[in-house]
Amino acid sequence: EGSVEGVSLANNHIYDYGKEGYNHTTAAVKEAGLNYGNFHDIMYYEKEGFKIAVICYGLWRPNGVPAVKNLIKKAEKQSDYQIVYLHGGTERIYEPEEWKITACHELVDNGADLVIGNHPHVLQPREIYNNTEIIYSLGNFCFGGNKKPGKNTVIYQMQLTVDKKSLQLTSETSKFI
Repeated sequence: EGSVEGVSLANNHIYDYGKEGYNHTTAAVKEAGLNYGNFHDIMYYEKEGFKIAVICYGLWRPNGVPAVKNLIKKAEKQSDYQIVYLHGGTERIYEPEEWKITACHELVDNGADLVIGNHPHVLQPREIYNNTEIIYSLGNFCFGGNKKPGKNTVIYQMQLTVDKKSLQLTSETSKFI
């Protein structure tokens, strides 16, 4: 009802209840009619011939970067625009770690058109790197996992304008709500 169309299952709690819990979660997501991404399944969306890939991945250390780069290359073959949605980084710090900044830059350099992060449970900065937006952490929009959740959060909205004839991206406009 709230126009949720897909969810990320790439996080550090997805196996808290083992494989059975993961299977129950994916079954509930499918039953709700939602698309989902995890560490290897990419979400795809298409509107008027323009295809968007959403790559969901948990990134707590730089050693995960090669796998994300491989997913970007795979997604490029089937989409026009690649979004990387990362779950990772250190909790409750307001500035991303140097390794995370370097990792996000490397993902952009390897084809990510937009990088969005979460996991720290607090807001972290937005950066423009090589004309590509990186949002390091959106904060804590909805989380029941602690007794004192942070109150600062944002909804990030990206509007893509595409030429209907050529299917070429003509502009990107983003805002925080």
